[in-house]
Amino acid sequence: MFQFEFRGRPFKLQRYPQTTNRSLVPVSAAQAYLLRLLEEGELPLTDQPLVYNDRFGAWALALSGWEPQLVPNYASQKKAWTKNFLLNGLDLDQLHYCLPLEQAQACSQALMLVPKSMDLFELQLQQAHQALKEDGSIHAAFMTRHFTPSMLQIAQKYFEQVEQSRAWKKARILSMRGKKSLAGQSLMRSIYYESDSYQQYYGVFSAKQVDKGSRFFIENWLVQEEEGQLLDLACGNGILAHQYLKRAPKMQAQLTDDAYLAIASSQLNLPEASAVWTDNLSHIPAGSLDLVLSNPPFHFGHENNIEVSLGLFQAVKPLLKPNGSMQIVANRHLNYSSQLERIYARVDCLAQNLAFEVLRVEL
Repeated sequence: MFQFEFRGRPFKLQRYPQTTNRSLVPVSAAQAYLLRLLEEGELPLTDQPLVYNDRFGAWALALSGWEPQLVPNYASQKKAWTKNFLLNGLDLDQLHYCLPLEQAQACSQALMLVPKSMDLFELQLQQAHQALKEDGSIHAAFMTRHFTPSMLQIAQKYFEQVEQSRAWKKARILSMRGKKSLAGQSLMRSIYYESDSYQQYYGVFSAKQVDKGSRFFIENWLVQEEEGQLLDLACGNGILAHQYLKRAPKMQAQLTDDAYLAIASSQLNLPEASAVWTDNLSHIPAGSLDLVLSNPPFHFGHENNIEVSLGLFQAVKPLLKPNGSMQIVANRHLNYSSQLERIYARVDCLAQNLAFEVLRVEL
Protein backbone atom coordinates (compact mmCIF):
# COMPACT_ATOMS: atom_id res chain seq x y z
CA MET A 1 0.00 0.00 0.00
CA PHE A 2 1.28 3.45 -0.96
CA GLN A 3 1.11 6.26 1.61
CA PHE A 4 1.55 10.01 1.19
CA GLU A 5 0.66 13.31 2.84
CA PHE A 6 -0.82 16.55 1.57
CA ARG A 7 -0.86 19.61 3.78
CA GLY A 8 -0.27 17.48 6.85
CA ARG A 9 -3.04 14.99 6.13
CA PRO A 10 -2.02 11.33 5.57
CA PHE A 11 -3.55 9.25 2.79
CA LYS A 12 -3.38 5.60 1.74
CA LEU A 13 -3.59 4.58 -1.91
CA GLN A 14 -4.02 1.26 -3.69
CA ARG A 15 -4.06 0.33 -7.34
CA TYR A 16 -7.21 -1.07 -8.89
CA PRO A 17 -7.07 -3.56 -10.43
CA GLN A 18 -4.32 -4.75 -8.11
CA THR A 19 -1.10 -6.02 -9.63
CA THR A 20 1.64 -8.48 -8.70
CA ASN A 21 4.18 -6.30 -10.50
CA ARG A 22 5.91 -4.37 -7.73
CA SER A 23 7.45 -1.93 -10.19
CA LEU A 24 3.99 -0.51 -10.96
CA VAL A 25 3.19 2.16 -8.36
CA PRO A 26 -0.08 4.11 -8.04
CA VAL A 27 1.55 7.58 -8.13
CA SER A 28 4.12 8.84 -10.63
CA ALA A 29 6.85 11.36 -9.83
CA ALA A 30 5.03 13.78 -12.12
CA GLN A 31 1.89 13.58 -9.98
CA ALA A 32 3.94 13.95 -6.81
CA TYR A 33 5.69 17.03 -8.25
CA LEU A 34 2.41 18.80 -8.95
CA LEU A 35 1.14 18.01 -5.44
CA ARG A 36 4.37 19.38 -4.00
CA LEU A 37 4.00 22.66 -5.89
CA LEU A 38 0.38 22.96 -4.77
CA GLU A 39 1.33 22.23 -1.17
CA GLU A 40 4.15 24.77 -1.14
CA GLY A 41 1.98 27.45 -2.74
CA GLU A 42 4.07 27.72 -5.92
CA LEU A 43 0.92 26.88 -7.87
CA PRO A 44 -2.54 28.17 -6.95
CA LEU A 45 -5.24 25.85 -5.70
CA THR A 46 -8.83 26.89 -6.36
CA ASP A 47 -12.22 25.29 -5.75
CA GLN A 48 -13.67 22.75 -8.17
CA PRO A 49 -10.58 22.29 -10.36
CA LEU A 50 -10.89 19.95 -13.30
CA VAL A 51 -8.70 16.86 -12.77
CA TYR A 52 -7.53 14.62 -15.64
CA ASN A 53 -5.74 11.26 -15.82
CA ASP A 54 -5.60 10.67 -12.07
CA ARG A 55 -5.68 6.91 -12.59
CA PHE A 56 -5.96 5.68 -8.99
CA GLY A 57 -7.04 8.80 -7.13
CA ALA A 58 -3.97 10.42 -5.55
CA TRP A 59 -5.11 13.89 -6.63
CA ALA A 60 -8.77 13.11 -5.94
CA LEU A 61 -7.87 12.23 -2.35
CA ALA A 62 -5.49 15.10 -1.72
CA LEU A 63 -7.83 17.71 -3.21
CA SER A 64 -11.09 16.27 -1.88
CA GLY A 65 -11.63 19.35 0.27
CA TRP A 66 -11.68 21.54 -2.85
CA GLU A 67 -14.43 19.48 -4.55
CA PRO A 68 -12.57 18.68 -7.77
CA GLN A 69 -14.38 17.83 -11.00
CA LEU A 70 -12.93 14.40 -11.80
CA VAL A 71 -12.87 13.42 -15.47
CA PRO A 72 -12.78 9.60 -15.81
CA ASN A 73 -11.29 7.94 -18.87
CA TYR A 74 -12.02 4.44 -17.58
CA ALA A 75 -14.75 2.64 -15.67
CA SER A 76 -11.98 1.02 -13.62
CA GLN A 77 -10.75 4.51 -12.75
CA LYS A 78 -14.08 5.37 -11.11
CA LYS A 79 -13.85 2.15 -9.11
CA ALA A 80 -10.31 3.00 -8.01
CA TRP A 81 -11.44 6.42 -6.78
CA THR A 82 -14.36 4.86 -4.90
CA LYS A 83 -12.21 2.17 -3.27
CA ASN A 84 -9.55 4.67 -2.20
CA PHE A 85 -12.09 7.14 -0.83
CA LEU A 86 -13.55 4.34 1.30
CA LEU A 87 -10.06 3.23 2.33
CA ASN A 88 -9.42 6.73 3.68
CA GLY A 89 -12.82 7.15 5.33
CA LEU A 90 -13.94 9.87 2.93
CA ASP A 91 -17.56 10.52 2.02
CA LEU A 92 -18.40 9.29 -1.47
CA ASP A 93 -20.55 12.39 -1.90
CA GLN A 94 -17.24 14.24 -2.35
CA LEU A 95 -16.71 12.44 -5.67
CA HIS A 96 -17.88 14.75 -8.47
CA TYR A 97 -17.63 13.46 -12.04
CA CYS A 98 -17.58 15.17 -15.41
CA LEU A 99 -17.51 12.81 -18.40
CA PRO A 100 -14.97 13.50 -21.19
CA LEU A 101 -17.57 14.70 -23.72
CA GLU A 102 -19.64 16.78 -21.30
CA GLN A 103 -19.49 20.51 -20.66
CA ALA A 104 -17.63 21.02 -17.38
CA GLN A 105 -18.61 23.60 -14.79
CA ALA A 106 -16.81 26.93 -15.03
CA CYS A 107 -13.55 26.80 -13.09
CA SER A 108 -10.31 28.69 -12.54
CA GLN A 109 -7.97 25.73 -12.76
CA ALA A 110 -7.37 22.38 -14.41
CA LEU A 111 -4.77 19.83 -13.33
CA MET A 112 -3.70 16.95 -15.51
CA LEU A 113 -1.16 14.24 -16.00
CA VAL A 114 -0.28 14.48 -19.69
CA PRO A 115 -1.56 11.27 -21.35
CA LYS A 116 0.48 9.16 -23.76
CA SER A 117 -1.98 9.91 -26.58
CA MET A 118 -1.58 13.44 -27.87
CA ASP A 119 -5.07 13.13 -29.39
CA LEU A 120 -6.45 12.52 -25.90
CA PHE A 121 -4.37 15.44 -24.59
CA GLU A 122 -6.03 17.74 -27.12
CA LEU A 123 -9.53 16.45 -26.39
CA GLN A 124 -9.00 17.04 -22.68
CA LEU A 125 -7.40 20.42 -23.28
CA GLN A 126 -10.36 21.51 -25.38
CA GLN A 127 -12.84 20.53 -22.65
CA ALA A 128 -10.78 22.36 -20.01
CA HIS A 129 -10.33 25.40 -22.27
CA GLN A 130 -14.10 25.72 -22.69
CA ALA A 131 -14.72 25.55 -18.92
CA LEU A 132 -11.80 27.73 -17.85
CA LYS A 133 -12.42 31.30 -16.74
CA GLU A 134 -10.52 34.02 -18.60
CA ASP A 135 -7.90 34.36 -15.86
CA GLY A 136 -7.67 30.60 -15.28
CA SER A 137 -4.71 28.27 -15.75
CA ILE A 138 -3.92 24.66 -16.56
CA HIS A 139 -1.01 22.78 -15.02
CA ALA A 140 -0.05 19.52 -16.72
CA ALA A 141 2.52 17.17 -15.21
CA PHE A 142 4.68 14.82 -17.26
CA MET A 143 7.86 12.77 -17.06
CA THR A 144 10.66 14.34 -19.10
CA ARG A 145 11.26 11.07 -20.99
CA HIS A 146 7.69 11.30 -22.31
CA PHE A 147 8.03 14.83 -23.71
CA THR A 148 7.26 15.37 -27.39
CA PRO A 149 7.25 18.66 -29.37
CA SER A 150 3.58 18.08 -30.22
CA MET A 151 2.79 18.60 -26.54
CA LEU A 152 3.85 22.23 -26.88
CA GLN A 153 2.21 22.64 -30.28
CA ILE A 154 -1.16 21.51 -28.95
CA ALA A 155 -0.88 23.66 -25.82
CA GLN A 156 0.03 26.74 -27.89
CA LYS A 157 -3.03 26.16 -30.05
CA TYR A 158 -5.26 26.91 -27.04
CA PHE A 159 -3.18 29.28 -24.85
CA GLU A 160 -1.03 32.39 -25.28
CA GLN A 161 1.40 31.55 -22.48
CA VAL A 162 2.91 28.07 -22.30
CA GLU A 163 5.80 27.54 -19.89
CA GLN A 164 7.74 24.56 -18.56
CA SER A 165 8.94 24.27 -14.98
CA ARG A 166 12.34 23.11 -13.84
CA ALA A 167 12.76 19.37 -13.62
CA TRP A 168 12.27 17.53 -10.33
CA LYS A 169 12.87 13.78 -10.13
CA LYS A 170 12.79 13.74 -13.95
CA ALA A 171 9.33 15.36 -14.01
CA ARG A 172 8.16 18.77 -15.22
CA ILE A 173 5.01 20.87 -15.16
CA LEU A 174 3.60 22.51 -18.29
CA SER A 175 1.65 25.63 -17.29
CA MET A 176 -0.85 27.26 -19.66
CA ARG A 177 -2.49 30.67 -19.29
CA GLY A 178 -4.18 33.24 -21.48
CA LYS A 179 -7.05 31.55 -23.29
CA LYS A 180 -7.13 32.01 -27.02
CA SER A 181 -10.50 32.66 -28.65
CA LEU A 182 -11.30 29.47 -30.52
CA ALA A 183 -14.38 28.12 -32.19
CA GLY A 184 -15.19 24.68 -30.83
CA GLN A 185 -14.19 21.92 -33.21
CA SER A 186 -15.28 18.30 -33.25
CA LEU A 187 -12.33 16.21 -32.20
CA MET A 188 -13.22 13.13 -34.17
CA ARG A 189 -11.45 11.07 -36.81
CA SER A 190 -12.60 8.84 -39.63
CA ILE A 191 -10.61 5.69 -40.30
CA TYR A 192 -11.20 3.19 -43.06
CA TYR A 193 -11.16 -0.55 -43.63
CA GLU A 194 -11.81 -1.57 -47.22
CA SER A 195 -15.06 0.21 -48.16
CA ASP A 196 -16.15 0.91 -44.57
CA SER A 197 -15.64 4.13 -42.63
CA TYR A 198 -15.47 4.26 -38.83
CA GLN A 199 -15.89 7.33 -36.64
CA GLN A 200 -13.98 7.66 -33.41
CA TYR A 201 -13.25 10.37 -30.88
CA TYR A 202 -9.74 11.61 -30.29
CA GLY A 203 -8.01 9.38 -27.75
CA VAL A 204 -9.36 6.01 -28.93
CA PHE A 205 -6.78 3.32 -29.73
CA SER A 206 -5.23 3.44 -33.21
CA ALA A 207 -6.03 7.03 -34.02
CA LYS A 208 -5.28 7.35 -37.74
CA GLN A 209 -5.81 3.90 -39.23
CA VAL A 210 -7.00 0.41 -38.37
CA ASP A 211 -4.20 -1.18 -36.38
CA LYS A 212 -2.20 -4.03 -37.90
CA GLY A 213 -3.35 -6.53 -35.29
CA SER A 214 -7.03 -5.99 -36.06
CA ARG A 215 -6.36 -6.22 -39.79
CA PHE A 216 -4.56 -9.54 -39.33
CA PHE A 217 -7.40 -10.77 -37.10
CA ILE A 218 -10.12 -9.94 -39.63
CA GLU A 219 -8.16 -11.67 -42.39
CA ASN A 220 -7.72 -14.89 -40.39
CA TRP A 221 -10.55 -15.40 -37.92
CA LEU A 222 -12.95 -18.33 -38.13
CA VAL A 223 -16.47 -17.26 -39.11
CA GLN A 224 -19.54 -19.13 -37.83
CA GLU A 225 -22.63 -18.08 -39.76
CA GLU A 226 -25.38 -19.52 -37.55
CA GLU A 227 -27.42 -17.44 -35.10
CA GLY A 228 -25.81 -16.62 -31.79
CA GLN A 229 -24.63 -14.07 -29.25
CA LEU A 230 -21.35 -12.26 -29.96
CA LEU A 231 -19.33 -10.20 -27.51
CA ASP A 232 -16.68 -7.73 -28.74
CA LEU A 233 -14.49 -7.49 -25.64
CA ALA A 234 -12.39 -4.31 -25.32
CA CYS A 235 -14.19 -3.17 -28.44
CA GLY A 236 -12.48 0.14 -29.25
CA ASN A 237 -14.45 1.77 -32.06
CA GLY A 238 -16.36 -1.47 -32.71
CA ILE A 239 -14.64 -2.48 -35.95
CA LEU A 240 -14.29 -6.15 -35.02
CA ALA A 241 -17.99 -6.63 -34.25
CA HIS A 242 -18.98 -4.66 -37.35
CA GLN A 243 -16.75 -6.66 -39.70
CA TYR A 244 -17.81 -9.97 -38.16
CA LEU A 245 -21.50 -9.13 -38.49
CA LYS A 246 -20.97 -8.40 -42.18
CA ARG A 247 -19.79 -12.00 -42.54
CA ALA A 248 -22.26 -13.52 -40.06
CA PRO A 249 -25.39 -11.31 -40.13
CA LYS A 250 -27.46 -13.72 -38.02
CA MET A 251 -25.29 -13.02 -34.97
CA GLN A 252 -26.31 -10.44 -32.38
CA ALA A 253 -23.53 -8.27 -30.99
CA GLN A 254 -22.83 -6.63 -27.67
CA LEU A 255 -19.74 -4.58 -26.88
CA THR A 256 -17.80 -3.68 -23.76
CA ASP A 257 -14.79 -1.51 -23.06
CA ASP A 258 -13.17 0.05 -20.01
CA ALA A 259 -12.54 3.27 -21.98
CA TYR A 260 -15.40 5.78 -22.10
CA LEU A 261 -14.37 7.26 -25.44
CA ALA A 262 -14.17 3.79 -27.00
CA ILE A 263 -17.76 3.00 -26.00
CA ALA A 264 -18.93 6.41 -27.21
CA SER A 265 -17.20 5.76 -30.56
CA SER A 266 -18.56 2.22 -30.92
CA GLN A 267 -22.09 3.55 -30.46
CA LEU A 268 -21.56 5.78 -33.49
CA ASN A 269 -20.53 2.80 -35.62
CA LEU A 270 -22.96 0.17 -34.30
CA PRO A 271 -25.95 2.14 -33.02
CA GLU A 272 -28.16 -0.97 -32.80
CA ALA A 273 -25.73 -2.96 -30.64
CA SER A 274 -25.65 -2.95 -26.84
CA ALA A 275 -22.49 -1.14 -25.71
CA VAL A 276 -21.57 -1.11 -22.01
CA TRP A 277 -18.89 1.02 -20.36
CA THR A 278 -17.41 -1.37 -17.82
CA ASP A 279 -14.18 -3.03 -16.72
CA ASN A 280 -15.81 -6.40 -16.02
CA LEU A 281 -18.39 -8.79 -17.42
CA SER A 282 -20.75 -9.08 -14.45
CA HIS A 283 -23.69 -7.81 -16.53
CA ILE A 284 -23.55 -10.82 -18.90
CA PRO A 285 -25.48 -13.98 -17.89
CA ALA A 286 -23.52 -17.19 -17.44
CA GLY A 287 -23.59 -19.57 -20.40
CA SER A 288 -25.05 -16.98 -22.78
CA LEU A 289 -22.27 -16.31 -25.30
CA ASP A 290 -21.56 -18.20 -28.48
CA LEU A 291 -18.49 -16.22 -29.44
CA VAL A 292 -16.13 -13.65 -27.93
CA LEU A 293 -13.82 -11.56 -30.09
CA SER A 294 -11.01 -9.46 -28.67
CA ASN A 295 -7.93 -7.49 -29.51
CA PRO A 296 -7.04 -7.19 -25.83
CA PRO A 297 -5.13 -4.20 -24.47
CA PHE A 298 -1.79 -4.46 -22.73
CA HIS A 299 -0.80 -0.78 -22.89
CA PHE A 300 -2.27 1.41 -20.15
CA GLY A 301 -0.85 4.83 -20.82
CA HIS A 302 2.89 4.40 -20.51
CA GLU A 303 2.54 1.08 -18.63
CA ASN A 304 2.65 -2.41 -20.10
CA ASN A 305 0.59 -4.93 -18.14
CA ILE A 306 -1.12 -8.13 -19.35
CA GLU A 307 -2.77 -8.93 -16.00
CA VAL A 308 -5.99 -7.08 -16.90
CA SER A 309 -6.41 -9.07 -20.11
CA LEU A 310 -5.69 -12.36 -18.35
CA GLY A 311 -8.37 -11.50 -15.80
CA LEU A 312 -10.87 -10.87 -18.60
CA PHE A 313 -10.00 -14.19 -20.27
CA GLN A 314 -10.73 -15.92 -16.97
CA ALA A 315 -14.02 -14.03 -16.64
CA VAL A 316 -15.13 -15.06 -20.15
CA LYS A 317 -14.99 -18.79 -19.40
CA PRO A 318 -18.25 -19.15 -17.39
CA LEU A 319 -20.09 -16.92 -19.87
CA LEU A 320 -19.55 -19.21 -22.86
CA LYS A 321 -22.12 -21.76 -23.96
CA PRO A 322 -20.85 -25.39 -23.88
CA ASN A 323 -19.94 -25.16 -27.57
CA GLY A 324 -18.91 -21.50 -27.40
CA SER A 325 -15.47 -20.13 -28.20
CA MET A 326 -13.27 -17.06 -27.92
CA GLN A 327 -10.99 -15.72 -30.63
CA ILE A 328 -8.28 -13.15 -29.98
CA VAL A 329 -5.40 -11.48 -31.76
CA ALA A 330 -2.28 -10.75 -29.74
CA ASN A 331 1.34 -9.78 -30.08
CA ARG A 332 3.33 -13.01 -30.23
CA HIS A 333 5.88 -11.88 -27.65
CA LEU A 334 3.14 -11.78 -24.98
CA ASN A 335 2.85 -15.58 -25.13
CA TYR A 336 -0.88 -15.60 -24.44
CA SER A 337 -1.24 -19.18 -25.68
CA SER A 338 0.54 -20.65 -22.66
CA GLN A 339 -1.58 -18.51 -20.34
CA LEU A 340 -4.81 -19.54 -22.07
CA GLU A 341 -3.88 -23.23 -21.85
CA ARG A 342 -4.12 -22.89 -18.06
CA ILE A 343 -7.73 -21.71 -18.37
CA TYR A 344 -9.25 -23.50 -21.40
CA ALA A 345 -9.30 -27.13 -22.50
CA ARG A 346 -8.39 -26.33 -26.10
CA VAL A 347 -6.26 -23.55 -27.58
CA ASP A 348 -5.64 -23.44 -31.34
CA CYS A 349 -3.53 -21.04 -33.36
CA LEU A 350 -5.51 -20.07 -36.46
CA ALA A 351 -2.74 -17.92 -37.99
CA GLN A 352 0.50 -16.20 -37.10
CA ASN A 353 3.11 -13.92 -38.60
CA LEU A 354 6.26 -12.34 -37.20
CA ALA A 355 4.29 -9.92 -35.03
CA PHE A 356 0.84 -11.39 -34.27
CA GLU A 357 -1.06 -14.61 -33.66
CA VAL A 358 -4.77 -15.36 -33.89
CA LEU A 359 -5.88 -17.80 -31.19
CA ARG A 360 -9.15 -19.68 -30.72
CA VAL A 361 -10.08 -21.26 -27.39
CA GLU A 362 -12.86 -23.65 -26.39
CA LEU A 363 -14.11 -25.05 -23.10
